[in-house]
Amino acid sequence: MAYPKSRNSNNYNQDQGKRPRRPQQRNKQESDSVIGQGTTKLRKRIRDIERQLEKKKDVLPSNIKLEKQRELSTLRVELQNLQNFNKAKDLAKKYQMVRFFEKKKALRSYNQIKKEYTEMENSENVDKKELKKLRKKLTHHEIDLAYVVNFPKDKKYIALYPREDADIDMNDENVKKGTLKTDTLRNEFKKQFEQQLKEGTLKVSIEEILKGKSLRLEVPRIELAPDAPELQVQDEAEEEEEDDFFE
Repeated sequence: MAYPKSRNSNNYNQDQGKRPRRPQQRNKQESDSVIGQGTTKLRKRIRDIERQLEKKKDVLPSNIKLEKQRELSTLRVELQNLQNFNKAKDLAKKYQMVRFFEKKKALRSYNQIKKEYTEMENSENVDKKELKKLRKKLTHHEIDLAYVVNFPKDKKYIALYPREDADIDMNDENVKKGTLKTDTLRNEFKKQFEQQLKEGTLKVSIEEILKGKSLRLEVPRIELAPDAPELQVQDEAEEEEEDDFFE
């Protein structure tokens, strides 16, 4: 008569019908299971591995230690990518209404000039000089429209039509510097979108904007190179200093 193997057997797992997993296999599966589960679980797993490495650094075999370090680096990269995405999502939400109203304003101005341009272009006695001026105006409004729709959602939105604040002291040196910095950045983005408009490389073209298409939230992912040094993840509590001039 054949007897069933014990549940405590080192060579057999009755529930799964296979050999028990080695400790490093279990650890790897634990790390895989927390990926995609949010920053809290990722941080906990990172802390667990850090403690293991610190506590057993003199007794761990070199291959196990190397495996732990690689696992730790992978989790740190995953945490940084998740934090970057969460930050970008918060920025997109924060500036959603500003972008919405600026798009309406840019679209209204564009449609008005487009109508004038089309009417003059189709008239019997076309004034070429005036038509050229209107074409220039239309291009200007196309750039504005490209700006408000194509401005990266993972960055602080720099208003195309900044509001005037009567309480701001324009004689203050800090205010002057902040305003100059914002104006410079705005112009850089406008030049970028102007160039993309000419080349036809806008992520959302004017034709697509007129059809109601909007920009998707895209956040570049960090990829860990095999020989890369350990990544130091920025704490989410270390918030970037807010700059009121951007709004």
